[in-house]
Amino acid sequence: MLSVVHQNVQSIGNSINQLNMVVSETLKNDDLCAVCITEHWKTKEQISNFGIDGFILASAFCRDYNEHGGAAIYVKEGLKFSERVDLLNLSVKNVMEIAAVDVRCSDRDLLVVSVYAASGESARFLGEFEKILEMVSSSDRMIVIGGDFNIDLLSPTNRWSVEDKSVL
Repeated sequence: MLSVVHQNVQSIGNSINQLNMVVSETLKNDDLCAVCITEHWKTKEQISNFGIDGFILASAFCRDYNEHGGAAIYVKEGLKFSERVDLLNLSVKNVMEIAAVDVRCSDRDLLVVSVYAASGESARFLGEFEKILEMVSSSDRMIVIGGDFNIDLLSPTNRWSVEDKSVL
């Protein structure tokens, strides 16, 4: 079975051991291709120091100066992949932070996108996210989007979790 895992880690530095355990357990039963991470809290220089056993850092959006946030994708060693810079460039710091890769896994071509909705600007986030959906909608690949959208689905109004009144 083909799998992609998403984890919001709120600092990969504090979570790397638990993350490696989750990946190890998932690998026992599945063909895990990619791990999507949100809120890694690392700069470009720092993120390369944090690895997942058996995986390669394939794409990352990082804020400057260790300001929290961020999105990353790790791809299983040995798989062919390429970073989707066109999608990565759609990131808007503190609104929508993404990492994206094309990867070949289990004889399937996948587009994997990791998304972090970084703030309560839900209307702006949805507008930016719509751009991604428009770009990938004609793709002949299977599309997997993992992310932390900061939407409280248990709320009776389905309102954004930070009380943004622009989305009801």
